[in-house]
Amino acid sequence: MNCFKQLEYVLEVAKNQSITKAAKKLYITYPTLRDSINSLENELGFSIFFRSNRGVTLTTSGKKFLDDVERILKIASMWESDLTEMQNTEDEYSTIHISISLSIADYIFKQVLLKFVLQHPNISLNLDYCSSPTMLSEAKDKTVPEILIVGAVDDKISDLLHYAEIHDYDIETLMTPPAGVIVSSKHPLTKKVAVSLKDLKQYDIAVLNSSGEDDVMKLISSYARQIVFVTNNRNDILELVANSDVVSWLPYFSVSDSPLVEDKQLVFLPIEALPTTSYYIIYPCHNKLRTDVKHAVTYIKAFYQKEHLV
Repeated sequence: MNCFKQLEYVLEVAKNQSITKAAKKLYITYPTLRDSINSLENELGFSIFFRSNRGVTLTTSGKKFLDDVERILKIASMWESDLTEMQNTEDEYSTIHISISLSIADYIFKQVLLKFVLQHPNISLNLDYCSSPTMLSEAKDKTVPEILIVGAVDDKISDLLHYAEIHDYDIETLMTPPAGVIVSSKHPLTKKVAVSLKDLKQYDIAVLNSSGEDDVMKLISSYARQIVFVTNNRNDILELVANSDVVSWLPYFSVSDSPLVEDKQLVFLPIEALPTTSYYIIYPCHNKLRTDVKHAVTYIKAFYQKEHLV
């Protein structure tokens, strides 16, 4: 028998304090309900009800069990509602607007979002890029994405919190990767035990076009000799870095799947005194969260927990 059905039987008997009355309300026979309760008690190893000529009452163990029953049935009801809504969503086409920090956009798309779309063919994604929390706060465009994945240095988190508050969005830390730069394995900096921001003054730094407003990028660029703007293709940057003394600030996890990294032509160097950068996921509060958006948020968070990037 369906275990949830048995729990519903227990709840109904407890409400009516009678197996006979409960059976009538459940539209089943008395022997069916009695046998179901007896079977459940045998499985649990304790009595849920005292039986008497006056009816049934809960035992001490039964009272504790009833609390669990009510909680389980409430969760089950929520599951059923979500599954029904999900089925309705999957039967229809929907679009989710996602805005991502440019520095990790390529990685997020290939490693996470592409797989999500393949598993949910009826959901399409409208992607754009955001550079910094400051730009989000000052943006004149009133179109608010359903999901944002954006990086911020510690002292800029207040901008993200403000953005989330005015739009009634939740905000969670997605990951906090190590701070540093990517260089060629033959780069002079690889000979140093520790690298400081001042060491960057001798070298050019390659950045993605449109990422100049990134808060961390601003800080690192202020120490670099000059900025070299490259196309929005991260592979172009990696090729340049692998074959020159140019350095790049791209989060290491976002390029770890590159053949240049796998072949050890590129290495990651931690930078001393570089402010911690965390990446956050921002999305509508639960009461405003569409089912398709909820699935996407859950999928993204689960990926980073699995990869231990949090």
